Amino acid sequence: MQQASSGLRSCEPLQQFFSQALWKQALIALLLALVPLLLLTLWFIQSVAYQQQQVQDIYTNNHKVTSEFNELRNALIALEKAQLNNQLLQSEKLQKSINKNWHKRKNALKTLLITLEKSAAVANWQQPLSQAQAPDSKTLSAMVAVLARESQSLQQALDKTLDEALAQQSKIRQRFLIGLSMLLPTLIGLSIWLIKRISRQLFQLEKVIAVVGDGQFTSPIRLSGSHEFTQLGERLEQVRNELTASKQQKETFLRHVSHELKTPLASIKEGTELLNTPHLGQLNDKQRRVTGILSSSVTKLTQLIEDLLTFSAASHPHNQQARCSAQAIKEQLEEHFAQRLQGAGIQIDWRFNPALTQLPEMPVKLALTHLLGNAIQYTHSQISIDLTDTPDHWQISIRDDGPGLDPQEANHLFKPFVRGKQSDPIAGSGLGLAIVEECVNQIGGQLGWQNTHPGCEFSLTLPKQGISK
Repeated sequence: MQQASSGLRSCEPLQQFFSQALWKQALIALLLALVPLLLLTLWFIQSVAYQQQQVQDIYTNNHKVTSEFNELRNALIALEKAQLNNQLLQSEKLQKSINKNWHKRKNALKTLLITLEKSAAVANWQQPLSQAQAPDSKTLSAMVAVLARESQSLQQALDKTLDEALAQQSKIRQRFLIGLSMLLPTLIGLSIWLIKRISRQLFQLEKVIAVVGDGQFTSPIRLSGSHEFTQLGERLEQVRNELTASKQQKETFLRHVSHELKTPLASIKEGTELLNTPHLGQLNDKQRRVTGILSSSVTKLTQLIEDLLTFSAASHPHNQQARCSAQAIKEQLEEHFAQRLQGAGIQIDWRFNPALTQLPEMPVKLALTHLLGNAIQYTHSQISIDLTDTPDHWQISIRDDGPGLDPQEANHLFKPFVRGKQSDPIAGSGLGLAIVEECVNQIGGQLGWQNTHPGCEFSLTLPKQGISK
């Protein structure tokens, strides 16, 4: 229990972070990405600047030491020559000048003695340096020889100091590159992780919208993550509740209208039929004409109610559709139109593979019912129906040999309660093509038509993975 509680406490900071607004998450991620990189860059710039100053100081000092060393060696050579000359001249004035110059060079020699203290060749310099008089030419010659031998080692020591400073500068660059190579993958990994978190929230939102679009309103909507997503989830939940209530009201309204209209219509139809029977007396021509109008109107109104209910049923989502075979669709439609086909002497040529199954029953049945009903009304003798399938779609076409559609009226005929001029003599509600289009649209399909001279052909393309609207 303690381990579980500690695990929950460790997750709380992450939950608090990802529950913030997206702009705050982006700002924190940006700071996490830039602050370490900025600190590393500032350290590198400062270290390189300091090391460059060190190299410059070493270079300047080396140049100074080399100049002083060469100057001292030249001065000792000059003193050596002066001593040799004075041995011949024996000039007291020249000797004083030599001693004066020797006194000037003693401090430089003492400093050089410290620098060259490890050399055994300068061990004998202590005694000449303690004298006020300049040493003889032989001693000065020995000093010049030592300086000539030590000049190379001195230069090497100076170069070594400079090389060490340059190596240190190179190490700083290497450390910067190592830090950068470690920091950049970390920052990239952090960025990818944050992007995945946001993408996961977007995928969650897309999934919820797809569920609502499919008409599945039973599951509550809960979006977790950033503040915007939780607010959006609450709003989507309100929309889901409103859609659920609207759907229920629609179904209740349709059931109520169906019941309330069909009951009096049945009574009117029964009364009209009784009037036409001889039990209530014979009707004259005018009375029979009135009862005929009543009977026709009752039939038309009953068909209109059935079409309205069918139009509502066509809006069922694709993934809620029952499946059936092409053979089952054929049998149901032939049974439904058996009397009309027999009375009109019309033949239907069905063409499909008997193995064609898994058709969405409701949209295919409704669409073919109304298309076949229209074809029977307008065709002369022959109707052909083709059902084929591809890996992604079902293709359905129905063709008749009637007069076809008027292109000027075609765009309006798919609207509810709109009928063409050729339909005036024929009874109907004007909902047939609208129901067909609604069936196709609800599963993300396409509906097309063309005049074939003679006749007209309607084609339906239905995706096997329908996209409900």
